[in-house]
Amino acid sequence: NPVLQPKTVLIPLDVTHQVFATKEEQEMVLHGTFGRRKTTSNVRRMYHDLLMFFGKTYADVFGLKDGPPLHDPVAVAVLVHDCPDVSTRISFDDHGGERWDVQVELAGDEIGRTRIVPAKTGIMIPRSFDLKHFWRALNECLDTVEEKLADEQ
Repeated sequence: NPVLQPKTVLIPLDVTHQVFATKEEQEMVLHGTFGRRKTTSNVRRMYHDLLMFFGKTYADVFGLKDGPPLHDPVAVAVLVHDCPDVSTRISFDDHGGERWDVQVELAGDEIGRTRIVPAKTGIMIPRSFDLKHFWRALNECLDTVEEKLADEQ
């Protein structure tokens, strides 16, 4: 769709597999930055438990022992890629504006096969992103949820 292509960002596994929730990140999720919390909130415990569930699955099925990759949170992080607030923005490296025409076979023997070719306008497919800022933003999101829930109690 020529209208949607310039508004679309495709996050491939090469990018999401740059984001492993290692022991350090698992601790950050559970206790916040610098382990500043004496107690763990239900929100942080739930998110940590999800990471551990997927971590076990990735270790058992794919042999990824360092921690699970975070696919969905990285895809959601794209929403703040162009945020005007620099402290919120998560920068994705698109090689200086590189864009792609993406076609997916919808029928036949090659159904599901994806073909990409360079294009002047098209879909953004980043190669990497600001990982440190991503983890900081994720921690801040967990802080915000904790604060909102505390306000409601």
